[in-house]
This record gives sequence, C-alpha cells and structure tokens, in this order.
Amino acid sequence: MYQQAVARLIRAADQVAEYRGDLGAFADTLAGKKWGAEVTGPITDMDTRLSALEGTYRDLAAQMKYQGDQGSAAYEQAPWVPGNLLAQEPYPTGTGSTGMGESPSDQDVDDEHQTVDDEHGMTELVSDRQPRRVGVTGTTRGLTAEQRATLHQLLAGYAGTGAGAVELRHGDCVGVDAQAAEMTRGLGFRIVGHPDVDPDGRAYVRCDESLPEQESAVRNRAIVDSSDVLIGCPVADQEWPGSGTWYTINYARQSGTPVVVVSPSGRILHDTRPATGGQDEFTHCLDCHESLDVPVASEDQAWHPECDPDTPPRYEWGETNRAGKIKRGTGETFRRIRTFAMEVLDHIATTEVAYGELTVRLGDTFMDARTWAELPETQALAGIVLIPARPVTVTVDCTTCGTPLTGTIEVRGRAGQTLGIAKELTCRGCRRKQLVQGNVPITAAGPEFELATEWARCLTCGGSLAVPVDQVQRAYCAHCNWQVNRCSLGTAYGTRVYKAAAAGYDDVLDMALDLVDAADRGELAEGDFDVELPDRTCMDAYTWASCPEIQELARRNEPGRPKPTALQDGLAKGRLKRRRS
Repeated sequence: MYQQAVARLIRAADQVAEYRGDLGAFADTLAGKKWGAEVTGPITDMDTRLSALEGTYRDLAAQMKYQGDQGSAAYEQAPWVPGNLLAQEPYPTGTGSTGMGESPSDQDVDDEHQTVDDEHGMTELVSDRQPRRVGVTGTTRGLTAEQRATLHQLLAGYAGTGAGAVELRHGDCVGVDAQAAEMTRGLGFRIVGHPDVDPDGRAYVRCDESLPEQESAVRNRAIVDSSDVLIGCPVADQEWPGSGTWYTINYARQSGTPVVVVSPSGRILHDTRPATGGQDEFTHCLDCHESLDVPVASEDQAWHPECDPDTPPRYEWGETNRAGKIKRGTGETFRRIRTFAMEVLDHIATTEVAYGELTVRLGDTFMDARTWAELPETQALAGIVLIPARPVTVTVDCTTCGTPLTGTIEVRGRAGQTLGIAKELTCRGCRRKQLVQGNVPITAAGPEFELATEWARCLTCGGSLAVPVDQVQRAYCAHCNWQVNRCSLGTAYGTRVYKAAAAGYDDVLDMALDLVDAADRGELAEGDFDVELPDRTCMDAYTWASCPEIQELARRNEPGRPKPTALQDGLAKGRLKRRRS
C-alpha cells in the first residue's frame, strides 16, 4: 500500500517540476523582451516556492519508502511471529553491564554474546507458543514515525497468533503507552493499565481493566512480571541513567522475560547479552544501572540510597509562589541530584526563564532556579555549560544584485549545541527579500553564524537524515522534530484540518489547556471548530475538550509552561472563523 502512496508523491513532484520549467521559460521570454524585475521578480519568487514544494514531495516519498521498507523488514524479523526466529541485530553494547556504547555493527561481538538466544531457549519459545500477554514500555515523548510503523507490525503479528484476545499491558503514560493502546484497540487486544501513583504524565487511557495505582518502579516490574514478552520503545538506542524505560527493559532481562527493543530509527534491537534471571548477586543499581559499592544478594537491596523508590525525593522544581517556595501542583520531584541538575539546566538553556519565575528545592532549602542553574558547580554537576543570550551577525551577498546584506539575531543555549537559523533580509539595492539560512555552533568563545544550504544530519541528535534537506526548519529527524506532536485547531475538510486557516499547538497538553479553559468560559461550543491530533485523527473541538481524560489532562501543567492562547490569538487576528458565526 505504501508503494502506491510513494508513486503518487513522485508523480506530484514531477508535475511541479514540469510547471516550474514552463514558468521559467515564460520568465526568460519576458526578460528577453526587456521586462523589468518588477514583473520577473514575482515569477522568480514563485519558482523558489515551487522548488521547495517539489523538494517536500520528494523528501516525503523517500521517507515513506524508507519507513515502509523498515516496517516490512521488522515484521519479517519479529520474534513471536509464527515461522520466524529471533533476529540477530543486538543492542548497542559497551563496557560494563549497562549496555551503553556504540552499535555492534561497528565493533566485534564475542561468540558468547552471539549465541545466547539459543542458550536461553528463546528460539524454542518462539516456535512452541505465542504470547498472550504483551507488555510495552516507552518514552513519554512518543513514537517516531519509524517506531510507529515497526510497533504496529509487531502488534498486528501478535494479534494474529492463536485463539482468544491478546492482552496489552502498559503504564498508562502519555507517549508510547497511549499510542500502543490506541493501536491495539483496533486489533482486538484486551487492554490492561498499570497506572502510576503520580498523576503527572498519566494519559488516562480507556482500558478494559485498570489496576490499582503503584509507585513507578513497582508498577514497571509488575508489567514485566505479568507479560510473556516486553516491547521497549526508548528515546534513544543507548541506555540513559535513570530512564524508566531502560529500567523496565533491564528488569525484564534479569527476570528472564523476552525483550524486543524498537529503536527510534525503527530497527529491532535484540538483547544478545547473557540474561540474568534468577541471579544470586546484584552488582548494579536497578534504577541508574551504575555499579553498587558492594554486591547484594536481594533485589530489594539493589539500589543506591538516593535511587531507592522507598526514599522520599529530596529535589524538586516548579513555579514560584508568593512565599518564594514552589506553587502547589506545579512541582516535579527527583531523587538523584545529577539527573535533577540536567533537567533544570536543559530547560533553562532552551526556554526563556526569568529570575523568580521558577524555584528549586534542595532538601529543605529553596532557591531561584535560574540563579542555581548559573552556578559553576551546578553546571559541572550536570555536564552542561550555559551560554547567555548573545547577538550574532549574519552577513551574505544578495543573490540578485550582489549588495552585502547584514542582520542580527540573538541566540542562547548550551555549549556544544548547534542551532539552525533562518532570517529574512531585505536588500537595500534591489529591495528584494532574501531568506538566509545557516548554523550557529554555540561555544564558550561565543556563537558565530555559518552559512549553509544543505543539511544531512539532525541538528538536535546528530543522526543521519533519511535524505538531505535544503531548509533548516526540516533539518531534524522524525524523533527530534518538534512538529511530530503538533495539533491543529480549525475546520476539517475530509480527514484533515485546513492548515492555512488553523491555529497550531506544540502538543496535546497545550491544546487541552487552551480549549478546556475556553469551553469553561463559554467561548467554545459544539460545532465551532475541529481538532486534528498527532495521529491525524479529527473530531469536533468541543467534544474533544469535553472528554473526562482531556479535562483531567488540562488540570495538570509543567513547571514554567506558559498558558497557550492560540484560540484567542487566532480569533483576534481573523485566522480562525467559527462555523456557527
């Protein structure tokens, strides 16, 4: 099916290219008859836009083909599918037992690690019986397009094995849990939720059975203990200390439960390290995966003191209240100081945070978050160096008349980060506007603009893009692109909201905060607008905002997250029009 869609996109790109050729010939004819730039200029500008449109079609076709091929290959490699054995592509492994490091495709893997699948009887499990209970764990940021395709292939394969409904067990979190539940609902799965006691981040997915709330680590272990196979969809191939997803994956290994890890690129990574189920000794912390000071015999003792789920969190940050402490309902807690520092500094490096806006709690001490983040010892602890806002000068020559163009843009971030910049400059000579694109590497010495016309790697993670792009706003992989979670508010035509007359939101939480508040104030009624969700489903905006789970979602907010006003701004500027008006 995807091959037909790819062919249609390529045909559309060819048609745009043909029209560009006709338009260019027409512009050349006008120029030959001595028509000026006032006439030929708009035609040239149109050619630029058409070139971008043609590139978009071809990029989409290449990405769709890549994702479709990956999904088809993933199904063929998937464990628990009749007639297929476990695929042999291993986890990225490195030194120690955390599994962190480079992919084994770039290094040697010893014979012991290559043969453990048969040693643990996984091949026999695959051929003898199929899973009736499938556990899933994954990042709250949601699936990449490639992960979504592969996960759907896996779940569809599980649904078609044996008689009776297959169970999906998930943690009822936003992101992968909610997306997997939505997939399996259409496949006839019985959905069982294992919610966390902490409501922050809960998706409130409609389940056939919702179990009592449990502490995060206990809940994650319960999912594994009640599953025949665990599917992990982490935010990256390498393990992250403190990651709940990797904690669950590693616990499954230790308990002997088969694990399938779907990487952000859509590849299936299989654990080729010796499983540790029934081990007599624990040498690494079950939470952060770092070495324990002394090996312990009991799983209940396999924690660092600060990682123990029974230890109250000592660190917290959130919005500042009048007393200079943290406003109730806005705080996020942490047990490990390093993880806490990394979270706070990453937020401040990428978001405009004023002094006094956010507060951190260190034990019993409260402090302004930005002041604490700017301390050298805090930055050393997190391994992040903050670079304050600085002006960057952009200088290029006009592509039409050669006049030097100069502009200034202010950038801020963390050392080692590379920002993509796009700025429109007006030539003083020919008065034409020109879009200037490039990169700004942020270093301790200061940022400096570098002109660029093509990007082959993601500006966020550095990973290779499916195809090189010529627009900086598209220089992000599917995982890092902030638009993957975008939602729209407007009027739906067919199955999509018309984007030219729509308001956009960064994610579902933003849209929930805005629309639930508008409905409560009587500014949103049934039939006014439609919403388009990240999975491309559309429905009436008021009906969506009236769902109990959406209203529950809107009662929560993240520290420092501004209140969205897309609906109000869209109406004020005339971009949004109510259907009933």
